[in-house]
Amino acid sequence: VGVMGLLDDTPSMATVDAYPTINLWESSNEPYFHQVDVVAWARTTRDFGRAFKQRYPAKMLVIPMLAQSNGGDYQQPAGTWKPWVTHVFDAAPDIGQYFDGWGAHPYSHGGPPSLTLLDKVRAQLVARGFTKPCYVTEIGWSVGTSTVPSQRQVTAAQQAQYLREFVEQARTRSWIEQIYVYSLRSWGTAFEPSFGLFEPDNTTERPAAAVFRGLV
Repeated sequence: VGVMGLLDDTPSMATVDAYPTINLWESSNEPYFHQVDVVAWARTTRDFGRAFKQRYPAKMLVIPMLAQSNGGDYQQPAGTWKPWVTHVFDAAPDIGQYFDGWGAHPYSHGGPPSLTLLDKVRAQLVARGFTKPCYVTEIGWSVGTSTVPSQRQVTAAQQAQYLREFVEQARTRSWIEQIYVYSLRSWGTAFEPSFGLFEPDNTTERPAAAVFRGLV
């Protein structure tokens, strides 16, 4: 069990300064969902990474590199789809030297776990000379009965089963350094609020809580 700090798409050193006991940070959260200009984002993030390592050489910084869209590809305003990794490293070829690893949210959208996209992005990064470890900074399954087609939820038993299967598969990949489960608590029964290892009463454990405890 570890602690990771999370920065915005335009990261600020002031946030890092405000939490001096946190030694592992992710530079932003799912920027590919925020319609960022990936060229500007990559260069801003590269510059932040350089400043971060100069100021805090002992702290670690992770960059999100698995885009949850179109098999890891990202579309620019001109309409061109290509791997997020390609966009980022073409825009800032030296970006890798300022980061200690890469982050990923390999959700399987209500289905059993799949590490196929993780493997694909890892291969893309290695091809660009970035061989540093992966940090699965979010993984989880929502428990509930949402009727929205894009919001597939699972039973509490499936949540526990899928979590165990994901961790077991991840452990066969030596390049996966850490896994962070989303999330500990639930705050409702709809899709987004119900990923917790606990029920919304914050007391009743779901079966996944025992699985998580056993895995760590």
